[in-house]
Amino acid sequence: MEHTDFRTLPGQSRFRQDLASGVVDSATVPFNDYVIRGGVVVDWRDQEVDPHRGVFAEALVANGRGYTRTTAQARVYAHPLEKVMLAGRIGIERMTGSAPTAAQLSMESSDGPFVALGGYRSLRGYYDARFVGPGKLVGGVEARYGLLWAPRLMELKLVAFYDVGRVFAPGERARFTTTGLHSAAGGEVALALFRNTLFVLGFGKSPEGTQLVFGTTWSY
Repeated sequence: MEHTDFRTLPGQSRFRQDLASGVVDSATVPFNDYVIRGGVVVDWRDQEVDPHRGVFAEALVANGRGYTRTTAQARVYAHPLEKVMLAGRIGIERMTGSAPTAAQLSMESSDGPFVALGGYRSLRGYYDARFVGPGKLVGGVEARYGLLWAPRLMELKLVAFYDVGRVFAPGERARFTTTGLHSAAGGEVALALFRNTLFVLGFGKSPEGTQLVFGTTWSY
């Protein structure tokens, strides 16, 4: 069960314009949602919190008030050198029915819905939910280097990343494409302690500026 409300800020904004014109249905602000989720997950990672190698894939379906959401994601982790790890991910989501704005602000995951598109879990370098639409495409690559290296006890890593993604408007079919992608790149410092603790701090830079990023999980 989810309750979402929106607060209009002083002055003009895109949200205020869309609410007044009816693009955002005033009956869905605020919005109470009741969602049932299910799916299949394949997890071949060597460790859940801080994987060094493996594959993670999921296919999910969620049904909420007036809409259905289908999501597919895959993540790959490689450990080609002792202190070097590579990670990559691709994900796509489609929403059918009359998806309210509140539901379009997130993307499904077996870990729980995350803010998309824009923000730490989807497109670093942009504000949270910077791009909104019922269809979403995300991708990214990371290189992680162990600066201090005592595996599974303490790992201090330097990270370089590149994220891409876009949303699809109502009536537009979500698909894999290289057209219209937004991109961001940046760097992070990550500290992994034992097998269940991780802290990540860094920045993402996009054509719209630079954002500080922080997480207690990897972006993916």
